[in-house]
Amino acid sequence: MNHYTLLSNNGRGSHSNNGTLVLNNQSNNGRVNTTGGSNNGQTLPGSGGPFEGNQLYVAPGGDDTLSREENTIQTPWESVKQALLNAQAGDVVNFREGSYSISESIATISAHPGEENNRVVFTNYDTERVLFKDEGGRIFIDQPYWTFSGINADSSGRFFTMGDQGGGQNVIIEYGIFRQLTEGGGANNSPIFFNGIASDGVVRNNRIIGPGPDVNPNTAGVFVFRTQGIKILNNEISGFPGGVFYKHPGNDPKIEPNLGVDTNIEIAMTITKISAPR
Repeated sequence: MNHYTLLSNNGRGSHSNNGTLVLNNQSNNGRVNTTGGSNNGQTLPGSGGPFEGNQLYVAPGGDDTLSREENTIQTPWESVKQALLNAQAGDVVNFREGSYSISESIATISAHPGEENNRVVFTNYDTERVLFKDEGGRIFIDQPYWTFSGINADSSGRFFTMGDQGGGQNVIIEYGIFRQLTEGGGANNSPIFFNGIASDGVVRNNRIIGPGPDVNPNTAGVFVFRTQGIKILNNEISGFPGGVFYKHPGNDPKIEPNLGVDTNIEIAMTITKISAPR
């Protein structure tokens, strides 16, 4: 087992907004803003647009009996599950402000894949604050070329899980605030987990907060398990035994050490690598 510590700017987290980031972690009630302003009808930064599908909407109090063709900003769906299972390549799914309960796990193996230049994008509408709340379920992402942008999540352990059921390549998770509130029941826990076949994912410009260092040592902000080509870029990770844990990797993930975003907190990132035994 090897331990590496990366420091950015002598451990200081100051980071200027020179056209890149980005997170308003301490202000605006925790809202996440992307550069480029509103994303409704526009190309999201770095997400593979422009998009050729529909603008779709989800809101508390919406109606999941509506078809994709009936979905508008005035007639949105209600649940995360309905959005994940019905969005198609090129669609941008806009979540309106509110908390969305995940009370049972959502499998997406039968959902629609995105395409390299025509991704499926799930995002917060404009600058509205959106929270996915783990209330007993997790989200299994098993389709390629999906993007989650500006989505926040509170979880009790492994939550966004890529590749668990045989897909999840080229997934982007960006501009979110992720809080793991409890240890999650043991080893191999993280709010963002890449598994097996889920190669070439990107985790960038997020704030990822753990339950504290005194938990199972196999708990981390991002967990990479037997996969390859993962890029972990410009995230602030705190409250975990390690920032990134990669176990039996196909190759080493690309990790940029600029982890302190708009804070004055001294931050170190511990990367734990286990390559044997399997």
